[in-house]
Amino acid sequence: MTVRYVVLAEEIRSELEKLKQVHQRIQDRSQRLPEDLAEREIHLDSLALNVHSFYTGLENVFQIIASKVDGEVPSGERWHTELLLQMNTELPELRPKVVSDGLLPGLRELLAFRHLIRNIYTFNIEEEKILRICARLDDLAQDLFDELEDFIGFLQTSGKNS
Repeated sequence: MTVRYVVLAEEIRSELEKLKQVHQRIQDRSQRLPEDLAEREIHLDSLALNVHSFYTGLENVFQIIASKVDGEVPSGERWHTELLLQMNTELPELRPKVVSDGLLPGLRELLAFRHLIRNIYTFNIEEEKILRICARLDDLAQDLFDELEDFIGFLQTSGKNS
């Protein structure tokens, strides 16, 4: 048994539970927007921060996999995009794809939104854009969670068979 993969599977599972919690916060808040303008702005800021947090947490999972399974984490100016593409690549005899081709467009959109949040003032983000990205996240979250669970299963099986 390769203890390393079993430990890694539990590390990813822990992160996955946190991602599910953040996703639930996004769902709850995106469905209950206050009427009062000042409260609504605070609520939208919270949504934007939680979407940022969700993708950052997901990227942490990807970095763990890149480091501990692939043996290489991208670097340089485009490392965020390269890391996402690395997770969408099967590495024969090492690991399957972590995320499928079908999830890639939505994840790219989340990455772009996270980049936007990091580089502008939140009051410049339009309500429509925040709500659209929240809806996009809702569309892909369960498939993403299922694929991460599948990858955890791969690690557990690999750990037991080694």
